[in-house]
Amino acid sequence: MPIHNTLVAGIGGQGVITLGTVLKKAALKAGIRVNGSERRGGAQREGHVSTIVRYQWQENGQGHDERHDVCSPMLPAGSAHLLIGLEPLEAARTARCLSGESTVILNSFPLPPIPVKLGEADYPPIQDIVEMLKRLTSRIHVWNLTEIARKTFGQSRAVNSLSLGIASRVARLPVSEAHLLAVLQEEGHPEDIEGFRLGVDLADGRKL
Repeated sequence: MPIHNTLVAGIGGQGVITLGTVLKKAALKAGIRVNGSERRGGAQREGHVSTIVRYQWQENGQGHDERHDVCSPMLPAGSAHLLIGLEPLEAARTARCLSGESTVILNSFPLPPIPVKLGEADYPPIQDIVEMLKRLTSRIHVWNLTEIARKTFGQSRAVNSLSLGIASRVARLPVSEAHLLAVLQEEGHPEDIEGFRLGVDLADGRKL
């Protein structure tokens, strides 16, 4: 049975867990199996937060074989089909999960961790992070989503809906754009729908 693994990485307050929840609920609407896990311990300290979403489904004519079921909510190294990096350095921390077949959606706006703010460490240049990721996969899509969100909506929380709209076009997700929009319409805010549609436009090259 086919499997699709998505990893979302960022810091506390960016909506990482919310984005993962939308992806999981879209699977329920699509009628496909889904499991995953969350790492949220750093949320209270401006630290690393991530969520894993693992899809599995049956193709036409394929019977269910429980021996091939995805049981673990964790990702083996090199197994991520999609990485949504809401913060550059936090995306780089998850690079072990990437392979040459992975797609990366990267928000290039940096949010320095506490050691950088205290002057105890340096934040690497964004281009160095991008080049490092490009050594692992050529399928990288980079935007300053925070700047776009602030300019369009007056605040940065739309970064996750922007990235979700982009993912619906570039990541070959097993859930459709309609399923993702349905979840947002039921549980999101009006700006989430607008952010999603703007993300679709960005992916299609209609707006820069």
